[in-house]
Amino acid sequence: MPLAQKNKNSHIRRHKILFVIFSAVSCQGFLRARNHLRLIKQILRGATTMHEIPNLPFPSLHPTEQPTPQQASDKQPEAKEAKPVDSKRQD
Repeated sequence: MPLAQKNKNSHIRRHKILFVIFSAVSCQGFLRARNHLRLIKQILRGATTMHEIPNLPFPSLHPTEQPTPQQASDKQPEAKEAKPVDSKRQD
C-alpha cells in the first residue's frame, strides 16, 4: 500500500485528553486547613449564622416543660370513668 493511499484511508482523529487531578481536595491536611480558615472567618464576622444557646441546666429544657419528681408526685391525674357505648347510636 503506497504511503499516500495510507494517509487517505486513515480516519484516526487525535484528541487531546485532559486529566485533572484534585489531589489537594482529598488531602486531609488541606481539608483541616480549609475548615480552620472557615472557622476563623466565622468568628471574625461575629458568627451571625450560629444561634444563641440559653444557659439552662442539661438535660432539662425549661423548668415548666419538665417538672421535678416532687412536682410530678404532687399532681396525680384523676381517674375518669369509662362511659358505656350505646349500640343504637352508632348507626
